[in-house]
Amino acid sequence: MELIQIAKILRPHGVKGGVKVSVNLPDIPFSIFKKVYLGKNKIPSQITKITKLNGFYSIMLDTIPSCDEAEKFRNQPIYINREEYVIFKDIILPSDYIGVEVKSKDGKLIGIVVNVENYGSADIISINCNGTTYMVPYIPDTLQFDKNKKEFIIDYNRFLEIRV
Repeated sequence: MELIQIAKILRPHGVKGGVKVSVNLPDIPFSIFKKVYLGKNKIPSQITKITKLNGFYSIMLDTIPSCDEAEKFRNQPIYINREEYVIFKDIILPSDYIGVEVKSKDGKLIGIVVNVENYGSADIISINCNGTTYMVPYIPDTLQFDKNKKEFIIDYNRFLEIRV
């Protein structure tokens, strides 16, 4: 079973145990998901109701019966089993980048991707370089992903300019 993160619970929403979630998959309708896994412990749950809210979703889950219970899942991830959804067979997700090597155009290893976050305008790739983690925006003309080799390629001088 390969679990992938599809959303993040932001906060409780309502008194009946609903939660407001931010979805990591903007091009895929969230309504196709029924069975999910909640939080760090990956608790199996069923989505019982979905409501769209200005770029977010409010969802009800069978394992969260109250607002107090929902509070325990604040800022926790929501996962799905990738194998249960044919739609993910050929799609590369941001979570697939974790563990991928980042190399310069001349093949020199720069670091390893340790995290991917989305803050709105672009995904932010966190790269561990010899114990120091740098963040760079995932802009295709700056940072290219080689699907065949499963690695990122970046111009080293450009990396030095944009890293944070």
